[in-house]
Amino acid sequence: MTRYYFAIHHSTIVAFTDEEGEEFETQEKAIAHALIVANELSRNNLAPVTVVVLGNDRTVLGHVSANKFEPTTFPDLQNHALSR
Repeated sequence: MTRYYFAIHHSTIVAFTDEEGEEFETQEKAIAHALIVANELSRNNLAPVTVVVLGNDRTVLGHVSANKFEPTTFPDLQNHALSR
């Protein structure tokens, strides 16, 4: 199993960065987990909540907003993840 990490962005700030990660059998299962988290956090928030999915090497794989996954190539998110 591979370890994945998650960062939660609320509006335009990084609200939480995962230090421990979690193991999943596939990338799809990690994305599904991120989608559940994004939906739960977005339920009562007016501001957008995004969960960034990072691979074992802390490379940004994509980001999830409520009901949506998009592969990410945004340099600002990439730089944030790699600068830790």
